[in-house]
Amino acid sequence: MNTKTVFKKITKIIIAVLVIAGSITNIISATAGSVTLDVAASNSAISVDGIPTMLSGYKIGGSNYCKIRDIASVMNGTTGEFDVSYSQEYGTLINAATPYLGEVNELKKPDAASSVTPHTSTVTLNGEQVLSLSTFLIDGEYYYKLKDIADCLGYELVTADSISVDIITKNSICATAVLPQASPTYDAFSKTNLSAAQFEKMVYGTGLAGLGPCFYAMERDADINGLFALAVACEESGSGTSGLAREDNNFYGLTALGGGWRSFPTRSEGIQYFKTYITSSLYAGKSIYEISQTYCPGNDEWVGKIQRFMLEKYALIDPSVLETD
Repeated sequence: MNTKTVFKKITKIIIAVLVIAGSITNIISATAGSVTLDVAASNSAISVDGIPTMLSGYKIGGSNYCKIRDIASVMNGTTGEFDVSYSQEYGTLINAATPYLGEVNELKKPDAASSVTPHTSTVTLNGEQVLSLSTFLIDGEYYYKLKDIADCLGYELVTADSISVDIITKNSICATAVLPQASPTYDAFSKTNLSAAQFEKMVYGTGLAGLGPCFYAMERDADINGLFALAVACEESGSGTSGLAREDNNFYGLTALGGGWRSFPTRSEGIQYFKTYITSSLYAGKSIYEISQTYCPGNDEWVGKIQRFMLEKYALIDPSVLETD
């Protein structure tokens, strides 16, 4: 029985029982050579192949600058994926058509810049081509011009209006990678093969916005169904809106060893910890029903709610799963 048929059948059971916006503010100036440039948190709405994301950075001299690791993290699993790392000898190393294996953080609009220094970064592309790109060191982080990265990798940047930017990857030099076909199931430990951008689409406009790449990273780093992890976060945190989620970055209703609620320094760490928790001997390899007996004992509705969230979120990618015969 194929995946879509399984989704449709469970849909019948479930049904039976049950924008990025803002203004550029807090502008400071930076001098690059003899030119003085305005630097402010960007108000651009950046999409990847038509999928809206929370990828952001700064507007400098009218151009978007982003952290290159953020760009890599949201490209994972797409025809634009690339890995990025750093070498003291060769500078920033970009390998096209290779999954990004580094640290993944929440995508979000940055704070107003307090320290800005123009910089020239050496970039080695695919171990051969050496480029010198104008970058900015802003509050300890390097930001790359989005157009420069697009030019390096062959992305097309499509601007529909003054703030919307769509990164088109289908003709990039990264598009040679053979990507696995998406195959979501209700198995908590079966990878969906969804892309980071698709996960971002499923959380866009919710209290979990910007965390899409973190759910992708769970699948990348362990045999976990990212859709299941997303569904549990939706159920346990009101899709990121609960007080526990907002104040303690605790999206899973997890308690601390000494009592009380567990707290996490960042939102991405709050999501990523679930990978460690759910792969422990207490849960590893179990079905959603078996997980529920320990995770949420006595709640007979928990399994149905998790499956409903999984279905509804995936329907944002493939609406046909909601079709009934």
